[in-house]
Amino acid sequence: MRPSYRVLIAAAVPILLLIVTSLGRAGAARDIPIAGPESSIVRDPVRRPSAPAAMPDVRLAQLDPAPPDRVPTLARNPFEYAPRSAPPPPAPPPVAIAPPPVPLVIPPSVSLSLIGVATNTRADGRVERTAIIASRDTLYMVREADAVTAGYRVDAVSSDSVLLVDAAGAPLRLHLR
Repeated sequence: MRPSYRVLIAAAVPILLLIVTSLGRAGAARDIPIAGPESSIVRDPVRRPSAPAAMPDVRLAQLDPAPPDRVPTLARNPFEYAPRSAPPPPAPPPVAIAPPPVPLVIPPSVSLSLIGVATNTRADGRVERTAIIASRDTLYMVREADAVTAGYRVDAVSSDSVLLVDAAGAPLRLHLR
């Protein structure tokens, strides 16, 4: 099995880089053989300080302290959700105020009383009611929108009462006794 050129290049490149960097650090002119009567190797002189440099006398109290680096604080914690404000409670439903009761005023000249209610169910399922109203001398059998005496009209007939309305719109309710 023959190694491929890519494998050889991949192995040779790091070795070449190692050699080049070591030469760069050591310097190419450090060890240069010089041909001559001495035939010895001349080395670059290394600059060494003749005397140690005088260190200034610095005291910690004289140093100007640098302001400490502030650690940025995060404005948001990803593990904490923002508090939710509760929606405002719904407005209370309006309270229905019943109209004041209308006093039942029966004129003294008219004395009416409900003595019965007849119920008839039609073929289409509707219920028809007939009110039986007695006065001093007359018996009336009336349905809705019929007239009772000269001053009243039947507005509604229920199973136990009848609502009469006069010409002015004043109601008169008669209950079954």
